[in-house]
Amino acid sequence: MIFFAKAAKVMILLVTINDHPRLQYVLEFIRNALPDLKIEHQVLNAWIDAVPKDQWIVAYGNDVPHARFHQVIPSAGLLFEESLRDQFNTSWDEEIDCFAFCREKNSASFDWLSAIFFLISRYEEYWITPLDDYGRFPSSSSALVKANQQHLPWVNIWLQKWVQILNAELDINIKLKSHDPICTMDIDIAFEFLGRRGLRKWGAFLRDLTKPSRLMQRISVMLGWKKDPGFIFPKLRKHKILYFIQMSDNNTLDRSCGLDRPEMIEFLNAQTNAHLGVHPSTYSYLHFQRMMKEMEELEVISNKEINLSRFHFIKMKLPYSYHLLIELGIRSDYSMGWPDIPGYRAGTNFSFRFFDLLENESTPLMVYPFSWMDAHYCFGNSPMTDLQKDFKFYLLNSQKFGGQFIPIFHNNHFQNHPSLYALLDIICPSES
Repeated sequence: MIFFAKAAKVMILLVTINDHPRLQYVLEFIRNALPDLKIEHQVLNAWIDAVPKDQWIVAYGNDVPHARFHQVIPSAGLLFEESLRDQFNTSWDEEIDCFAFCREKNSASFDWLSAIFFLISRYEEYWITPLDDYGRFPSSSSALVKANQQHLPWVNIWLQKWVQILNAELDINIKLKSHDPICTMDIDIAFEFLGRRGLRKWGAFLRDLTKPSRLMQRISVMLGWKKDPGFIFPKLRKHKILYFIQMSDNNTLDRSCGLDRPEMIEFLNAQTNAHLGVHPSTYSYLHFQRMMKEMEELEVISNKEINLSRFHFIKMKLPYSYHLLIELGIRSDYSMGWPDIPGYRAGTNFSFRFFDLLENESTPLMVYPFSWMDAHYCFGNSPMTDLQKDFKFYLLNSQKFGGQFIPIFHNNHFQNHPSLYALLDIICPSES
């Protein structure tokens, strides 16, 4: 019997005859996902080098003498390379449930370590790809989406299958780490009717002339007879929610308003640093000065130090948008998901450090993926009838495969879709 089977932490030794920051990055990710597993890493000069006899030894590489090790993971080469490949075969191999480039020739073995790296490094987003109408990497260009595999956290599943092997071989019971859900809300438009001045105010009145019921609602709010239906935050006072505030000037996609109103300032001042982040605009995602201005304005109006972010409209370009966040001192970003469809953009719901493929190094920026957003349904990209079903599906995935469920709500959608309150209550019950 292996002596460490009943220890507090199970000891695994992974050996290679190469080494690289990419491999070290993937091992760090696995350690965070499997806190009960201690993975040591050793570089051998040759496969015949001596290795400890009292540890479970996993060899990672090619031309490995299988008899010397407990397990062998073949290498597809990706984790030992310095440069970016232009393309490689990212089609889905249904026999192994992984990408074709990861499979060892004439074998059922595959390099799931490289598959993890491909997904969480967002390798495919560095390739030259036609962007969508808003200048974003399109979900339709994703290898997972092309294979219709974006609805499962494959990174978690590959890890879980490995853990099942370890549990059976070592007579242990380790599991992937699970986290409580984080309820998040983007405040793109704080008020439905209030907070607009000058031409914006009168232009809104003119547009509503053809909609009598909405015009009467607008007038009632402006005269103080009714509360603004977009400003729902007093109802959410007892909920623990992470808010992202859009601070930009008005343009086609960025339409913040009313941020200097007393009730909005009171709401922002009531939040803690851990529950307030900046929502960089579609104009600032590649512009340091604009992004810094938005962040500083939020810090002034909220009287908080801001170190969390999520890009508005999920408009970002890797690695450059993340470079700006790091330069601004942002420590955590919550933008990693698809703007148009639900699913796992990075193949996982575990948080991970941003790996800069241009520099081949891990960075301090933590990335927190999301898989579900109310806007996926409210704008017709996905059927509205699937909103609640999908929400519960992705929540169940986090319970089944580990990780963390981080949905996105928008305050201005609750008026037309009050069922969102019930979903919010599922993962974010009121605090007494």
